[in-house]
Amino acid sequence: MKKVLLVFVLFAAMSANSQTGWFLQMTPTSKNLLDIYFINSLTGWACGDSGRIIKTTNGGSIWTELQPFTTNRLNVIRFYNSNYGYAAGGIQTQNPFCIDNDILARTTNGGETWTTLLSNSTWDIFYDLAVLNKDTVFATYAGTDNSCMSSSGGIKATFNSGGSWTGSGGGWVKGISFIDQKTGWASMYGIGDIMRGIYVICKTTNTGVNWSNIYSDTTFGGSMIGKVRFADANTGYCKYRMLRKTTNGGVNWMKIDSVNTYSSNSFALANKDTLWIIKNYSSVLRSNNGGTNWVQQLTQGETLNSIYFTDKNTGWIAGDNGIIYKTITGGAEDMDYATYFPMHTGDFFVYYSWNWPYPNSGTRFKARITKDTIMNAHKYYFLMNFPDIGTGWVRYDSARTNLLYYLPNANCSGYANDKIIDSLSARLNNQVNGCVYHWSYTRCEDTTNQTLFSNYNVKSKTFRHDGLMLAHTRYAKNFGISSYDAGEPPPSTYFVSLVGCYINGILYGDTLLTNVMQISTEIPSSYSLGQNYPNPFNPRTVVSFSLPVAGDVSLKVYDVRGREVQTLVNERLNTGTYETRFDGSGLTSGVYFYRLMSGDFAETKRMLLIK
Repeated sequence: MKKVLLVFVLFAAMSANSQTGWFLQMTPTSKNLLDIYFINSLTGWACGDSGRIIKTTNGGSIWTELQPFTTNRLNVIRFYNSNYGYAAGGIQTQNPFCIDNDILARTTNGGETWTTLLSNSTWDIFYDLAVLNKDTVFATYAGTDNSCMSSSGGIKATFNSGGSWTGSGGGWVKGISFIDQKTGWASMYGIGDIMRGIYVICKTTNTGVNWSNIYSDTTFGGSMIGKVRFADANTGYCKYRMLRKTTNGGVNWMKIDSVNTYSSNSFALANKDTLWIIKNYSSVLRSNNGGTNWVQQLTQGETLNSIYFTDKNTGWIAGDNGIIYKTITGGAEDMDYATYFPMHTGDFFVYYSWNWPYPNSGTRFKARITKDTIMNAHKYYFLMNFPDIGTGWVRYDSARTNLLYYLPNANCSGYANDKIIDSLSARLNNQVNGCVYHWSYTRCEDTTNQTLFSNYNVKSKTFRHDGLMLAHTRYAKNFGISSYDAGEPPPSTYFVSLVGCYINGILYGDTLLTNVMQISTEIPSSYSLGQNYPNPFNPRTVVSFSLPVAGDVSLKVYDVRGREVQTLVNERLNTGTYETRFDGSGLTSGVYFYRLMSGDFAETKRMLLIK
């Protein structure tokens, strides 16, 4: 039986660290997660204690717990594609004799079922995997004898999907990294009579047929060895006692531990210069110059075990108690505050509203941005029917990151003709006092992510407004107001949520919005065809019309020579007022005409496309 946890939180605070660029994702397990891996920005897995494996196919908005195939600890999980993957680990099972029980398994269906390939009560534990393709896999292992002394270790390899394995020993091997199908490196602590106490980097250029020791160091070793990762043929990083770097393929290594990464075993690379490391299992640091300088991003009380990035912006951290953090900004705070309320003339937003306790008796309404203008040297947009804001002229102040409502002679906090709606750069618990648009004050109450339209996991901020009533407005990055609730007295009894929108020429959410949309069911007194807005336009515009009688409706666009360009509406509609969109992306600049016909009514109007 799978456990599925869907993250769709309206107003509950989940994390105080989203302002740093990292936000908490909810998972269906409380077991410690020791490794995390993604094949792209959407599909990934994490594994850990008691054989727990969880999976996501939407970047972590939803994590599913897969059926455990073992109760053994899983230290590492790697996949070649969405189907073929391997998981491995082990744990000491009979202290004080230090006997280890290793496990290595394969899946061919994304983790739904697993086949155990290796499982022995030996003195070995698997620590790292390199999956070159569905058939070729390398697994590193290390172990102790019954006196708890280092006794064995090496690299196991399969070239037939785990049907058979070959091995090369010689030392504890904790890390392995390949940059292509042939070239790879491994980090090893020597345990033999000759090599004991020597830290070694070994390399292969023929897919593991031969390994050569290219670097050795007698200064450190033992439990301080860790992973090795290469960005290209020359630049790589490894952990032995502290983080080190090579720029000549592993022949020489230099210490880059200006931030004391002594107590960490996990780091991630986006490229040869951009990397992250977990320090002391409790904080995350990033370097943009190959480890010369570091910036701290996240400090947590939980134990953080593994970090992985698919590119320079998108990454995850796995830790104890089922904790997973994600970033979509490379761990840096997102400074593009204006995207929390995007404004373009012609955009529209469709909301579902309902009153407690009757969520199934709600209605839809449409909010629109119909025009823009310059007033007092500032650009304003005219908003109609928006949750919380209502109807009026609104602008964004990029200097002070405030969303503002135009009110002549308002004199609000240094604004001569505006009142503050919300401060889009606000962090958790930041508050704006006095002369806030129809509220006594506004406070940022939540900075967690939310899921929109089932497949967009986006950063968001919720503002609490206190006045005659208590209300909350949530802004979703790139989508504007995503939800609103209000109540007098509290708790809230009126709720609004975004179900679809059309932003800067792109449609999101409800697919019903792709056709003509009814914006009012009130029966008009006569037929009418509205002037398109905006006009002039480039390249999209909106056309409205009203029908006092139900019937067949035709709305078409023509060029100046009378040739039909596009059919916008050709269907039977009920009485009411409607809107539809015209996209002139493939047309040249010039004058066009649009004609509405229904029953005995016909009307034509002119519009101007300027590119």
